[in-house]
Amino acid sequence: RSGTAQATGELLESFVAPVLRDGAVAAVVIAGTFRVDARAAKRPLAPEWISLEDPKLRSRLLYPNPVCFLTTSALAGDVWKKNVMTISWLTCLNNEGDVLLSLNTKRHSAAAVLSGRPFGLSVPTSDLASLVLKVGGCSGRSVDKFATVEGLDAVAPADDDAPRPGNAFSALMDDDSDSEEDAAAGPGPEPAAFFVEGCVARLTCRVTKRRDGGDASHHVLVARIEAASVREDYWAAGKMFCARHGAPPFLTFLGSQKFGHAVPA
Repeated sequence: RSGTAQATGELLESFVAPVLRDGAVAAVVIAGTFRVDARAAKRPLAPEWISLEDPKLRSRLLYPNPVCFLTTSALAGDVWKKNVMTISWLTCLNNEGDVLLSLNTKRHSAAAVLSGRPFGLSVPTSDLASLVLKVGGCSGRSVDKFATVEGLDAVAPADDDAPRPGNAFSALMDDDSDSEEDAAAGPGPEPAAFFVEGCVARLTCRVTKRRDGGDASHHVLVARIEAASVREDYWAAGKMFCARHGAPPFLTFLGSQKFGHAVPA
């Protein structure tokens, strides 16, 4: 039965036991009492996200060259449609937040990346390896991945992580209309970058340069990290992106749908 402690106001529950006499219940006595909150299960707090303002620290999220989800938005008729692909051919160019990536020209996401709109990079860990393979095993040209791939969910950045519109690569944007009438009839403002739920680091990037020298089947691009955040349990000593002891590590791609794990030595 339930009750309230007169001295503290705490909610209590008590166990009662019957007192038998001649085979019949003659009375009941309190056999034990406990606080209701003492029995409740303690849920672990979700890890906090740390926003990285220093470009040098943002670059460190890609030091391990992790496999990433690359997320984009592109127009489908008059609405923005989300898409996601996997990417492992990317690396830091410097400590100022510039990233070099190689992207197959046949990728459905290529046009959205080249458009100058922001795109997202999300760093998954080994517990998402099967999801990485599912995403990489189908094309957004033929399926809506976020509607069909089980376990795949999009998440928006926190308000303080979202960069302001505007970029140095706007000449590649498809829309050259700036009239108020056309804007009102259009699909809405440029969408912010978004990310894949369950990952441990998020980077908002935007292409700034196309580099010569790649083969005919690949775009070689330079992108700038405009914003980045990392889960606190994957950020060591305020400067190192790594999986702590016992935590799922990042993935490195070995080829043939096989992954390695990036762990501290």
